[in-house]
Amino acid sequence: MAVRQIKSDKAVGPGNIQAEALKADVAVTARILCILFSKIWDEEQVPKD
Repeated sequence: MAVRQIKSDKAVGPGNIQAEALKADVAVTARILCILFSKIWDEEQVPKD
């Protein structure tokens, strides 16, 4: 899975989420991302919050 390939100890992105936090529980991260991407797909826009 791509989450495991994220490099640790790098600068955080605009969401201020550390790579280590995403990799701590890959299954939970995948579920959260699936929900987010489904919402983006359905609403055809990126949520503001």
